[in-house]
Amino acid sequence: MKRIIFTTITGVFLWFGCTTKKPFHVVNANEPAFVPDTAFSGYEDLSNPKFAALKEKYQLDTVFHGETDELKRILLLRNWIKKHIKIDNVGPYPGCGSPECILDEALKGHGFHCGHDMAVQNAIMNAYGYVTRCIGAGEGSPTGVDGFLEGHHGINEIWFEDVKVPVANLVGEENKGWTYAKFLLGHERTGIAGVGRSKRELAKLKDIARRERSGGRPLMEDARFRDRIAQLEIEILALEVTNLRVLSEEGKQRAPGPEASILKVRGSEIQQSLSELMMHAIGHYALPHVREALDAGRNAEPVGAEYAAPLAGTYFNFRKTSIYSGSNEIQKNIISQMILGL
Repeated sequence: MKRIIFTTITGVFLWFGCTTKKPFHVVNANEPAFVPDTAFSGYEDLSNPKFAALKEKYQLDTVFHGETDELKRILLLRNWIKKHIKIDNVGPYPGCGSPECILDEALKGHGFHCGHDMAVQNAIMNAYGYVTRCIGAGEGSPTGVDGFLEGHHGINEIWFEDVKVPVANLVGEENKGWTYAKFLLGHERTGIAGVGRSKRELAKLKDIARRERSGGRPLMEDARFRDRIAQLEIEILALEVTNLRVLSEEGKQRAPGPEASILKVRGSEIQQSLSELMMHAIGHYALPHVREALDAGRNAEPVGAEYAAPLAGTYFNFRKTSIYSGSNEIQKNIISQMILGL
């Protein structure tokens, strides 16, 4: 029965899309197909004594505090891992990369890539009989840097067909799944507004505009570019006020309504505009994508200013913000129907 649980619970909680120093099984994104257990080699033998040793070494049974509900046990394990592994997607990373090495170093305060976090989650969940997978979808080269997969997608579409879940794992009332999903999506879309992040990126944009020069003067002194920054700042302030209004309603025990769609649309558009303006500010130096330039401690001469290295990747990556959590086109339909009554 626990192998069935993987399809739903771990599909929700353990999915990730960041690069890891661990081989993936590549799944064709255009024709998704079931991948049999034999295609994986990391954590298949659940009777392996290493799993029992892992539970014993870190006293994982104590994490449950006597809890018997299976879903709550999974969440308690996940929260324990999140509590002890600090995410650091820059590196460098100590240890040998195994789940035990990661945990040992993490307990000393070292940070790890989100992929390392997932490797630990896989090992611990498998130790308790929950089969989990690290999956990379789309095109990628199995012989990338150090022989590991490169170029897989960070955002993936997952299809579950003929899913069966034990009755004991039913959350809420039967046939109310979409109602619960809409409630959760309201909170997700509120968070996607990302006001704090956009404020940080706006400050970064202003700093770049002060450093970059146009016509022999700082770009910030260019009236047309400065106007575009000012327009963005006004939009962020308006978004912040709207976000605070939604949060105020939540303080009254009211779930986010269709107004969360406004936050999602404007928040994602602002994030895309910020990344676009940074590209404009840097000009042709924003085009080269030198992955190694993002590595900590790299001594090679950068292509252009050091702050130019991640801009192209960020710009293209942020095309996704208007798609995930419900595309902006769908959000505009919700706004027109639920708020404007059209």
